[in-house]
Amino acid sequence: MSRGMGQIFKIETQLLLGRLLTRSGDQAWDFVVPFALLHVFPGKLQIAAFYYLIIKIGIFLLTTWVGKWIDSNQRRKVVKIGVCVQFFAVLGGIVCFYLLDRSVHNKTIFLEGAVVVALFAFLSFFGVLASLGSLITDISVGNDLAPAMIPADRLTQFNSWLRRIDLGTEVGAPIVAGILFALESPNIHLLGLVIVALWNLVSFVPEYLLLLNVIQESGLHIKETGTAKRWKDLFHFSFKEAISRPIFWLIFSYVFRFT
Repeated sequence: MSRGMGQIFKIETQLLLGRLLTRSGDQAWDFVVPFALLHVFPGKLQIAAFYYLIIKIGIFLLTTWVGKWIDSNQRRKVVKIGVCVQFFAVLGGIVCFYLLDRSVHNKTIFLEGAVVVALFAFLSFFGVLASLGSLITDISVGNDLAPAMIPADRLTQFNSWLRRIDLGTEVGAPIVAGILFALESPNIHLLGLVIVALWNLVSFVPEYLLLLNVIQESGLHIKETGTAKRWKDLFHFSFKEAISRPIFWLIFSYVFRFT
């Protein structure tokens, strides 16, 4: 095997391993969140449904902005912000769950219903951020890093493995997460949720290091077509112009992959 081919295999392996780590943690977290909401609010399935409705609406509205932002910023910055947003969103989510659980089940701590509503709003906000961070890293790896680093004759095979990892984590991670969520402890309330959150948080560290190492070794430090834009330019959106383009409906369908 030539040195160049060995380098390509190394890049592919690191990208796929990073994807495996983060997707497994994301799928596990997404799976246990509705069960945790049902634990906090027993019998109120509408709350879990409303939580995911907020996330899907948020992702739908912000996907175009995310794409513009990725195109106008350097790869290192995109990876760093994408992973950091996911990390702090999951961390904020577990804190919100802790406070919500105490608010609902321990009436001596919080008596105002407005506090519960505010905590749920923060939880939903962190949920949108977590999905946005996942979207940023997914687009960065699948639509930017991979096409730029992997030869065209190997790109189809790489994308095939990428989809296998996505499907495998969609099936396997919820099974493991369900087993972990069933764990109980008299000292730690929602022990299973804490374990899954730690699983997700820990997975971000090797993913971040792997992606940065890929960018460093490949020499793709500067995105020649990337020019920074002002925030208001990124948020500029014309709905009439968007729906006139075929890519809009592709983005629309892509948004609903995130649960």
